[in-house]
Amino acid sequence: MTESDSSQEFDAQAWLDDLERAGEEHRQVVQLRPTGDVLGPLLAEIARSSQRILNLARVHYCLAAGMSPTQTYAWKPATGSIAEQDVSRWDAPTVAFSASPDLQSTHWLDTNPIRNPTVRAIEHLTRCSNTALDHLAAVGDLLAIEGGALRAPLTLTRTVLEAASVACFLTDLDVGPQERLRRAMNVHFNDVKEGANFTGDAEISERLLTELDELREFAIQLGFSVTPHNRKRWTPPVIHGDGETRPASAMSMAELLLPGIGRTTYRSLSAVAHSYRPPIHIAGEHAIWIEVDSWQRTEGIAWHLIAPLLAVDEMLKRLQAYLGWEIGSDKAVFEEVIKALMIAGGLRDQEIREHLGLPPRNT
Repeated sequence: MTESDSSQEFDAQAWLDDLERAGEEHRQVVQLRPTGDVLGPLLAEIARSSQRILNLARVHYCLAAGMSPTQTYAWKPATGSIAEQDVSRWDAPTVAFSASPDLQSTHWLDTNPIRNPTVRAIEHLTRCSNTALDHLAAVGDLLAIEGGALRAPLTLTRTVLEAASVACFLTDLDVGPQERLRRAMNVHFNDVKEGANFTGDAEISERLLTELDELREFAIQLGFSVTPHNRKRWTPPVIHGDGETRPASAMSMAELLLPGIGRTTYRSLSAVAHSYRPPIHIAGEHAIWIEVDSWQRTEGIAWHLIAPLLAVDEMLKRLQAYLGWEIGSDKAVFEEVIKALMIAGGLRDQEIREHLGLPPRNT
């Protein structure tokens, strides 16, 4: 062995010393990250305060429309809003189609308050916001529990991202009214088809399939090209957008909303929900959750919460812009909590190391 080779021999003791030093440095870093018992209540309060704000707006604009807020939970767009314009745009075509004597579905009765496709889409927005904010509050509650579950909050977080992304997809003001209608009709198709697939009652299923056939005919009369509806298959008809060959999925909506992180986050969260190996590593992949350190649990949840919280923030902004509501989403609050999530998720560790006077990592 040459002197040069000898100088490059593996020094086991030095390696162990470096490993111990790195571990001690990391312990110092994670001690300065926000903890779950701090982040959890913040997330839960954001969700619940947002729900209260939306409900106050619902009451206000319901009264402005001359309706009793205790007799309906419908969201009423403000006068002159984009949503009101969309409703008005499709009122006459809806009434004209509903006058056909051949229709069998109760959807077209003039007593149905949501037969107008935009009104029906607004009803769907209420479910999206309730779903996103309810699940966000639950994530916050679970995160605050010391030694709590790891995977359950991630599955709830996936729902936050999905529901908020769908709401943003339906209220996109960067597209025109015809495109918003196309998106709303596809959501309606899917909703009715899911109902027909779910029910075990043949009569109810037949009524829903008939409604779906008539909705498809209505879309065609509005000028859309709609794929055929095969009643024996599980999938609904689709109105494809320009250049599309498949319907928009929750993942594609998340990516459209948050390019670069929407798809990545959704895939990682879906893997957890379906018991697959997540592409983004989480602690305790092969260990039971009660053995995961508190900081590791918080890190995994916080990292995955960044995109969903951005989606919720955008959802509230788009609801305000589309409905013409003044709901006063506090941008500064969301920015500060997202910053805290980034720190807790390990994305700002280098800044903490500099604060502690530690050398850059991996040196």
